[in-house]
Amino acid sequence: MVEQERQQRETLRAKVKKLKCGLQEHAEKRGKSGKPRKSNLTDTKSAKMKRAHGVMQGYDGVAVGDTKQQVIVHAEAFGPPQAHELLEPLGQGTRENFQALGAQGDSFEKTKLTADAGFHTAKNMQRLFEEGSDGYGADILCRKRDPRLAAAARYKPQEDKMAERFTPKDFLYDSQTLTCRCPAGKRLYLKPRHLVIRGYQAVCFLGAKCDCGPCELGSRCLKNPRQSTTRQVYFFAGRSPQVAETFTAKMTRKIDSLTGRYIYGQRLGTVEPVFANLRRTLGLNRFMLRGKRTVNGQWLLYCVVHNLLKIHRYSSGFA
Repeated sequence: MVEQERQQRETLRAKVKKLKCGLQEHAEKRGKSGKPRKSNLTDTKSAKMKRAHGVMQGYDGVAVGDTKQQVIVHAEAFGPPQAHELLEPLGQGTRENFQALGAQGDSFEKTKLTADAGFHTAKNMQRLFEEGSDGYGADILCRKRDPRLAAAARYKPQEDKMAERFTPKDFLYDSQTLTCRCPAGKRLYLKPRHLVIRGYQAVCFLGAKCDCGPCELGSRCLKNPRQSTTRQVYFFAGRSPQVAETFTAKMTRKIDSLTGRYIYGQRLGTVEPVFANLRRTLGLNRFMLRGKRTVNGQWLLYCVVHNLLKIHRYSSGFA
């Protein structure tokens, strides 16, 4: 027993020594907000990545492709797990690649840029507008606002429908009389009228405790019945004229237009086949190396093979 405790103490001392050496050799990683990030001593440039089967330590392989032939024009493996931090370096890398080929001016001046919701932040949308790029950055609610997908809910399994929580659409709201009734038929109280939430005019209604407490639909109406005893529901009536339109709102209006829906709809056929070919055909399902430099080299090697196959297939048409 004494020998086991001694070995355990030695093991712990060795781990502490390794941690102290790692902190001295490598600078502390910090995110965009300035807060420190967790680091891995084996590979300090890697980050925790969310997968379908959990979280793993690794890198994010990102690529930029063209619409016509799905040729990769820029690619890089990154350590930061959030995709919204990668839009700026991807754009800059693409510009540098075209400048190295002899292209004059900004390569995005006559090009449309589409990016999925992972790249959407207010700062990134501001950058797209200020740079003059014709960019289309989707947000997380882009698909829900798409009228073509309005009937998608009817195809959900019946048991999932029963478990869904009530949304403002389930409440009977009259904008003329400013009255509202909940799905159980109870009347809600009107809160102060002049509300502005994120630049939008809103009307808020609040349920009574005597109605919400014993209600049988509370599990579907209240997010946490143990903590919240009444339901609040908001109805929005457009942007407030007193608040300037944000860059996120500008992008929402742009991408919800008929032209924006058409252009952004092409993203699925532009870049997704690239990743499908890299993973399914070329067999790159995981990075097999460590370190930012070697992982990036492996990622670029597979991207080069992808482009060579494209050149082999389509070069005869341009000869």
